[in-house]
Amino acid sequence: MFKAFSALNFPTGNTIPGYSNILFFTFTQGFHDFSNSGFVWEPGAFGCFLVITLMFHFFLNKFRFDKVAIILIIANITTFSTTNYLGLIVLFFMAYRFRSPKVNIYVLLLVPALILAFVFIPFLGDKIVDTYKEDMRDLNRLKVLEKYYHHNRMEIPLNRFSSMVYIYDQFGAKLITGVSNRYNEVLNKSYTVNISNGVFDFLAKFGLIGLLYLLIRYVRFCKPYVLRWENIGYCILILLVLSFGEPILFLPIVMMLLFIQPKQRSLNGPLNDEENESEYAYGRI
Repeated sequence: MFKAFSALNFPTGNTIPGYSNILFFTFTQGFHDFSNSGFVWEPGAFGCFLVITLMFHFFLNKFRFDKVAIILIIANITTFSTTNYLGLIVLFFMAYRFRSPKVNIYVLLLVPALILAFVFIPFLGDKIVDTYKEDMRDLNRLKVLEKYYHHNRMEIPLNRFSSMVYIYDQFGAKLITGVSNRYNEVLNKSYTVNISNGVFDFLAKFGLIGLLYLLIRYVRFCKPYVLRWENIGYCILILLVLSFGEPILFLPIVMMLLFIQPKQRSLNGPLNDEENESEYAYGRI
C-alpha cells in the first residue's frame, strides 16, 4: 500500500516517515500496518470521528442498530484503538439504557462484566497501565528524545498521559482561563512537543471556563435526543474519553456545538412520542 500510495505523490504536508495517502485513506508504514487510519492522520483519530458519527446516527434513529450503525461499528473495530473501544463501550451501554431505562438484571450483570473485561483483557487495562508507565519514562528523558527528534526534524511526540502531565507543568494555574494565542509560545518554551491529549490541549487554550461552556452547549444539544439525565452523563463521558486520547475538541465536529441551537418543540406539539411521555424533554416555546 505504501508503494502504491507514494507513487501517486499527493501532497500531504506530513513529515512522518512512511506516511502516505490517497485522499480518502491514509497509511503509515511501520506504524499502522494493520490498524485502519481512514481519512485522517492515525487510527485513534479516525475512531473518534466514527464514534461521534455513530452517536449522532443513534440520536436520529432512536438508538437502533441498523445497517449504517453496523458499518460504523465494524469500521471502529478495525482501528484497534483502546480509546475508541472504551468510547464505543460507553455508547453501547447508553444505547441499551435508552431502550431499557428501567434497572434490570442485565444492567446489574453488565456493570461488573465491563469492569472484569477492563481488568483482564490485555488491550484495555494492561495497555493503559503500560502506556502510563512508558509516558512517565519519556517525561524523564526529554533531553535525550529532543536530540533524536531534532536530528530527524520532528517534534517530540508525547502520548496521552505524558501530554497531560507536561501541559500541567507548563501552564499550571493558567489552565483555569487558558492562554489563547500564546498557547504555542508557552507549550514549546522548553521543548518542541506534539500533544495527543485533547482535554488538556483544550484547557491550555481556552481554560476550564471554556471547557465547561463547551460541555454546557454540548449537553443542550444532546438532551432532546437522549431525554434522560443518566444518558446525558454517558454523552459527556464519551466526549471526554475520546478527547483524552486525541486533540479533537477544537475541531469543527465538536466546536460547531457552540453555535448549533438545541432542537425545540414545535408549535404543533411534541417532536416525538418519547418527548411527550418523558419529563426530561427539553425546550418549550
